[in-house]
Amino acid sequence: DPPTPADFTRLRVAAEEALVAFPRPQPPLDALIAVGGTATALGRIVGSPDGVTAADLQRGADILATAPAAQLARTVNTDPARIRLVVGGVAAWQAILARVGATTMAVSANGVREGAIIAWAHAGDDWRSYTQAAVAGITPPASK
Repeated sequence: DPPTPADFTRLRVAAEEALVAFPRPQPPLDALIAVGGTATALGRIVGSPDGVTAADLQRGADILATAPAAQLARTVNTDPARIRLVVGGVAAWQAILARVGATTMAVSANGVREGAIIAWAHAGDDWRSYTQAAVAGITPPASK
């Protein structure tokens, strides 16, 4: 603590290797949505709470490499354990953006749990099919 540039390189290579099994979208995506606590912590670290660019991810890696997690956590008002998770998140998002061709990510404090609740509110017991259709880019069935 703090992570070194070599640590980030190892994490990113591992993320890139994990993504090889996933086909590249055609056409490439313009942007993604990053959700949850790691995403919002990264947004605060780089001073861009609503969205993060590929350049911001690199700047985030640089910032994370400058100080121990406890010190950075005080700066952005979060837990040191969250800062340690952001290290892996940066490497993963760098690899994901490169894989899908996107250069930006919107940041949302909401996460998978909130998405599941919204899907359930729209589709009731058929929420899984509703979610799969939405993710596939198919207009989900009308709300129940």
